[in-house]
Amino acid sequence: METTKKVGRPKGSKDKVSRVTKRKLKAAKVKHTKAELIRKYATTFPNARTSEIARYYGYTRQYVIQVLWAWRKKNAGITPVKYPSELTKDEVKAHMQEQHKVVTDAVIREIERKDKAKDMVNNPPHYTQGGIETIDFIEAKALSYNLGNVVKYITRADHKGNKVEDLMKARWYLDREITNLTPPLA
Repeated sequence: METTKKVGRPKGSKDKVSRVTKRKLKAAKVKHTKAELIRKYATTFPNARTSEIARYYGYTRQYVIQVLWAWRKKNAGITPVKYPSELTKDEVKAHMQEQHKVVTDAVIREIERKDKAKDMVNNPPHYTQGGIETIDFIEAKALSYNLGNVVKYITRADHKGNKVEDLMKARWYLDREITNLTPPLA
């Protein structure tokens, strides 16, 4: 069924429509279907409620909801939002479960991402500060076990655990290396 209706701003609408726009809408005396009129009104006045559109055209509110629902679902690829008063308990429960699953999945992905970022065995972050791994430096300088540990504990002191403890360990290995290099007193 086709009808010709006046398209314009209803009373109480928050959107401002200029006189030029009103004239253009009135001048367009094209016959539209009910659904087209509802969609055009919803496009022109995006803040309009379904009850305002229904009142303006004299359609039932349920019909306006169905038209807008199908239109938004088709064009946006998402389920249009209903007003809270229009939701059933089952819809609210399903929505809550879906949101819980989305949040849970996001948290799991974030934890996995952080775990991948911190490979504590092959590439620990406290040994890669400054752009070079400590072990690469130790091997490049061909340092002994004791001197290698001195470098290791000094380089990680600011980035892992207790700084004083790491520096004391470095001193212990340095003292041991000095002891090995000095001849015993006779």
